Amino acid sequence: MSNKKLGLSDRLSNINKSKKVRTPIPKPVIQEAKIPKKQGRPTYKKAGVKYERIFADIPEDLKVQLDVIKVTKFRAECKTQSELINKALEEFVAKYK
Repeated sequence: MSNKKLGLSDRLSNINKSKKVRTPIPKPVIQEAKIPKKQGRPTYKKAGVKYERIFADIPEDLKVQLDVIKVTKFRAECKTQSELINKALEEFVAKYK
């Protein structure tokens, strides 16, 4: 009987020895969510001003000339074509008012 007990205890001790000691896994550091910056095209519109959309068909040559003027002469003042057209319309209205 004592042989069986030794055999059983030997087997149990072998099982306990074969168990690997688990190292505690560190918890990941949770970072605060960053609020993404507003994406999209920048706007030239002023706050508090109501805008209306207009549409015009213009010749291709005039469109190319507008693009050239916007890039060369009004580079610092007008970043978009809409700004350039608004400036031109303001001057036109001031002239014929």
